Amino acid sequence: VALLRPYHIGDYVEISGREGLVTDLDLFFTELRSPDNRRLVIPNGQAIASPITNHTTAGRRCCALVVGVGYDDDLDRALAVLKRTMVSDPRALREPAPWFGVRALAESSVDLSAQEWVNAGEYGNYKADMLKAVKQAFDAEQIEIPYPHSVQLTKGEIPQPESRSTGGENPVEALAADHPPATRQGGDDAHPVFAFERRPASRKS
Repeated sequence: VALLRPYHIGDYVEISGREGLVTDLDLFFTELRSPDNRRLVIPNGQAIASPITNHTTAGRRCCALVVGVGYDDDLDRALAVLKRTMVSDPRALREPAPWFGVRALAESSVDLSAQEWVNAGEYGNYKADMLKAVKQAFDAEQIEIPYPHSVQLTKGEIPQPESRSTGGENPVEALAADHPPATRQGGDDAHPVFAFERRPASRKS
């Protein structure tokens, strides 16, 4: 690493899934300072055997933002507000030139993309400030930033069938009155008929 120089002190890099600002570099180790101010020491043998992403170009870093707007919004006006907000900040560099455009037509929003270059040491604060400033600028211009909505469904009361009884009548008695039991034919004393399945008696061997 010290000979090939894929990165230098002051570059912001990502090595083996760990990222940070390069603070020291020698023949054996690369030292990084993570965004949460931790000290990361990576052996150069591990670094050279892993993919290396150097986010810094000549001391500069690109701040990329993606902001969604509503389908009913004026895209040209939304892009103009986004560009004005980010370019007007004194930390924004004129070279390389910034870029603003439509990134994607998503399910519930039109995604706008912004790419602005700043000095590597100002990247973190600049991005955080721009997220806040863009939201406030869109609110002032009444430009919608869609967000997912959740719908909560509640089970209503299950309607009960209307009772056929009126007044104080017992519903069981009312049902029995509507459906009288079948009776045997003949004889004065009628009894309900119950049907039983008759099976032939088994013969004992």
